[in-house]
Amino acid sequence: MDYENTPEMGNEDACSIASATGTDGVINLRDAKARRLDQQAEAARAKALAIEAKAAAAAEEARLKAEAEAEKARLKAEAERAAQAEAAAAMEEIKREIREEFLAEHDISYVASTDCWWHYHGATDSWTPIKERAVRMIRPDSMWDKLYWSLFMSVMAEDGRHFRTITSSFAEQPADVLNMLRPQFCPMAATADYDGFFDVLLHTLANGDPGGVAHIEQLILAKWQRPQNYLLPALAVHNEQGGAGKNLFVEAMLGTVFGRNLVADGLSMNDITSKFNSHLIGKAVWFVDESVEDKVDENALKRLLGSRQMWVEPKGLAKFQVENTALLVVAGNGVTGSVRVVGSEVDRRISVIEATRTLKSAVAEQRGCTVAEAEQWVRDVGQHLLRDREQVGRWLRAMQDRHGDLQHVAAFHGDSYKNLVRLQRPFHDLLFDALFKDEGFQYIRRPLLYEAYRDLAKTQNSSHATFKNRTFYAHLDSWSKREGIPLEKAKVNWRARPVNTSMPAAYRPTTPATTADIIYRPDRLPNLEDVVVNDERYGGSASGWNISI
Repeated sequence: MDYENTPEMGNEDACSIASATGTDGVINLRDAKARRLDQQAEAARAKALAIEAKAAAAAEEARLKAEAEAEKARLKAEAERAAQAEAAAAMEEIKREIREEFLAEHDISYVASTDCWWHYHGATDSWTPIKERAVRMIRPDSMWDKLYWSLFMSVMAEDGRHFRTITSSFAEQPADVLNMLRPQFCPMAATADYDGFFDVLLHTLANGDPGGVAHIEQLILAKWQRPQNYLLPALAVHNEQGGAGKNLFVEAMLGTVFGRNLVADGLSMNDITSKFNSHLIGKAVWFVDESVEDKVDENALKRLLGSRQMWVEPKGLAKFQVENTALLVVAGNGVTGSVRVVGSEVDRRISVIEATRTLKSAVAEQRGCTVAEAEQWVRDVGQHLLRDREQVGRWLRAMQDRHGDLQHVAAFHGDSYKNLVRLQRPFHDLLFDALFKDEGFQYIRRPLLYEAYRDLAKTQNSSHATFKNRTFYAHLDSWSKREGIPLEKAKVNWRARPVNTSMPAAYRPTTPATTADIIYRPDRLPNLEDVVVNDERYGGSASGWNISI
């Protein structure tokens, strides 16, 4: 009987079989059951192993997939890093090109206070303000590209080309200030044996005045030693007949001392005092030629001389301040000089020299030749000596040996200055001198004084416009204080004869007298009761004035 394929039996069936088969049948049944259980266990184990193998295969597949994805991610990251490195290298190459090519050719900086870019031109040592569009148009094929422009801006920031504000100064500046001044002064030589033509030129300009010559030497040396000194006086050269060599002095000699690009010559006084004056920025010398004193804006010039800073207003840009760096040289051939002087402390910022002979005649005398030969020598040799940096360096050495270390140079007011003061004296001052310094003067009616001023100004062809009443008397007060002559005004009785003070008051005339406003010298008229009509002393427009000017 096949027990292995026999369906499971109940107890009763088993007992019936056992009863039928006996003891051996029971044993066989148990073995069959045991084998069946073993088979079931083996099947369970096989199933478990299959599940385990399947799980292992799944895990291995997951592992391999993870590794593949990790490798893919790694390769992608490497590719990205390589791309980034390549892009970074490309950007660095662009930045290198910006630095080494673009900025080497176009020296550009941005200044926030002016909201524009500043382009430095090395050949002319000058700066031009330009807007962003102009910067982009320098290289329109690349500058309009967003990436290129971004890299350009990065380079500007990295290289310190972004500034808060701008100035022009010989002094050290903070890192956020663009200093437009790049001086290239002539170096001082080791020896002092310079050509004598330098001395001939300066003696001609100063008319042989040793004080004037020394002053010119000191001015130049002081500016060379301390170029930031803004308190040096302006040098006014009065040369009525011309030919004294003032242009050679500035263009050739000073142009070599301070560098040609730091000397602004051929200026007019209007260039100095007008609104748009950006061409004056960062100069060591301003040279105003053919100046005429009666065309000078005195107030604007006074504001500029001795000021630490000056306002600059380029066209199209907001104005800004820079340091006042220049030594002013003013020259003119006019009869009344090139600047106005008044003979007081107001002139402390101006030195005056006068040349009365020509440079060629001075050279002819020095060289023992004709004037024509001297003129030719100046053209062929002299001017080149003044431009020779070695000769100029030797001259600087000699000046330092002669004058030492100069902290400051005061204005020079020699005979030329005093003569110019007298020559330029305004008409009202001449009238005041003639009237109030006269030994016989005591008093004059105020209306008569003003009438005399207006009439005499017309008849004597004064070039200055007459002042109105109030301004005229303000000038009289200023003159009185300046000259130290006491003047007072009073309202007095205007009588034909003085009051007889010895007569008792009760018997004196009681008829009211005419009154008058007078100006008088209290040191000469202690008693106002002594005033009587004196108009005839001074004359009038009808009869002629008895005032000699």
